[in-house]
Amino acid sequence: MKNIVGMGEVSAWGLPGEAGILVLDVPQASRAAAAGLRKGDVVLRLDGKAADTLRDLQRLSAESPGVGTVNMVIWRGQREITLVVEAPVR
Repeated sequence: MKNIVGMGEVSAWGLPGEAGILVLDVPQASRAAAAGLRKGDVVLRLDGKAADTLRDLQRLSAESPGVGTVNMVIWRGQREITLVVEAPVR
């Protein structure tokens, strides 16, 4: 994963703003892969809270419930998509 902030990635990915985390790889057996996260997606929010940087995502993941699901909003193909991911998101 890589922070979008300050990297000039907005136009390259067609993002609406300079925020989010670019997904560089998704392990096949992970919860994220099971939810549909793909290489090249940009994570924008986790359970309604902005994930502008990798540090934000790590904090939000640590605060996520230990069971159930969380909503992860990503940017893919010039639009926002909501994925439902099994908790914990780690």
